[in-house]
Amino acid sequence: MTDEQRDMQNYVKILEESLEKKVAVLEQISLENGVQAQILTDPAAGPDEFQDNIERKENLISQIQSLDDGFEALFDRVKLQLEKDRDQYREDIERMKELVRRVTELGVKVRDQEQQNFKLAERKFANVRGQAQKVRRSERAVTQYYQTMGKLDFTNPQFFDNQK
Repeated sequence: MTDEQRDMQNYVKILEESLEKKVAVLEQISLENGVQAQILTDPAAGPDEFQDNIERKENLISQIQSLDDGFEALFDRVKLQLEKDRDQYREDIERMKELVRRVTELGVKVRDQEQQNFKLAERKFANVRGQAQKVRRSERAVTQYYQTMGKLDFTNPQFFDNQK
């Protein structure tokens, strides 16, 4: 095996590993979407839990972008050689095709979860806004009550003799 063939075999292995990592990260994103759905449906869940979940997902999405960038750069480098020696890399190509199918399936699943979570978030935030409006109305009522009570002139009882 020549150095060029050995390098090519290493590149193909790296491409496969990149796709495998992408599958793993997409599965993790799917799990985080499940956690996010629980947070959005739990009335006791606070904004900190939601924010932590968002940050974990942002980190995972960043990993996906890095994997995609690396994959594209390497694939562009070996694409012609893979097409030229298609028979030699047939098994590797089939494995990568299967991984790409899995990535696509997971991508669709994650997209659906994101849409569902978006709807849950809209409902949750609408509910929070409604609660905030109720609190503001209650605060206004209490303030008005105290202002009204403060305007009343309290008169000492007139039936009692204040002399001692």
